[in-house]
Amino acid sequence: MLKHISHTLFKNTFIEKLNQKSVSTLICLNLNKVKYEEPRNINSNSKDYVCVYSFPFIRHVSIVNRLKFYQTLVTSLSLPTMAVLSQQNILPMESLITGSIVGGALCAALLSTGYFINNLIGYIYYNQKTETAKISYVDFWGKRKNIEIPVVDIVPICDTKPSIHDKLFISIQRYSTKDTLKLNLNYGVIYDTDKFQKIL
Repeated sequence: MLKHISHTLFKNTFIEKLNQKSVSTLICLNLNKVKYEEPRNINSNSKDYVCVYSFPFIRHVSIVNRLKFYQTLVTSLSLPTMAVLSQQNILPMESLITGSIVGGALCAALLSTGYFINNLIGYIYYNQKTETAKISYVDFWGKRKNIEIPVVDIVPICDTKPSIHDKLFISIQRYSTKDTLKLNLNYGVIYDTDKFQKIL
């Protein structure tokens, strides 16, 4: 009963939030204008699931998360090597300083970007028979993770506290865990608003 009331409140809140979003999001909500592409890498047991949301730039997010790891690895391996070469007078001290600054700046930029795109949702599927949602997101390492969640376990968006990062992404929370996922409505495509509202 509480879930039903929350969904009723959500409809009004969600429409208000959509009115504040960009024009591109509103165009995406017009299902006649949306070009539907079946997402790849769907498990064979997911034929009862229907895609209700996708984030078209999820592959770019995955690449940035992987670059973050590789850049940190390269920097942590190259700086000690450069320091040894500098002590042996094979490499000038300026090269070590420049390498440290450039490597540190790139690592800091990628890690700070990673904060905003870590656990970002790429796809949301809905199974009406079992009332479960399959959420595909990108983890810290840039790998795709799929989790199946009962809809009753997802905290409705209207029940979550407002945050300063709501314009970038909306936090998706669950009752059973403190893990938080991130949903981008500015550039995400909603294929079925009714099923989307049933989930969130």
